[in-house]
Amino acid sequence: MDAQGISTLAIIAGLGLAAVGPGIGMGIATAAAINAVARQPEVEGRARNMLLLGIVFMEVLVIYAILGVLLCKYVFKLF
Repeated sequence: MDAQGISTLAIIAGLGLAAVGPGIGMGIATAAAINAVARQPEVEGRARNMLLLGIVFMEVLVIYAILGVLLCKYVFKLF
């Protein structure tokens, strides 16, 4: 395998690992929000707002990872 193939595999592995963590976090956060609303229906609005804010922050982590990998690949020529 040449250097181009190895760098492509590194990009795929990096993006995969960057997506797994926030994906698990989103599942846990959603489960906790559903639990909170099931136990206390009057906090539905606050729980929804906090859940959406947390999911946005988790998605930003994935976007930063994609940006970092693409910068390393095409701008800094590290791969």
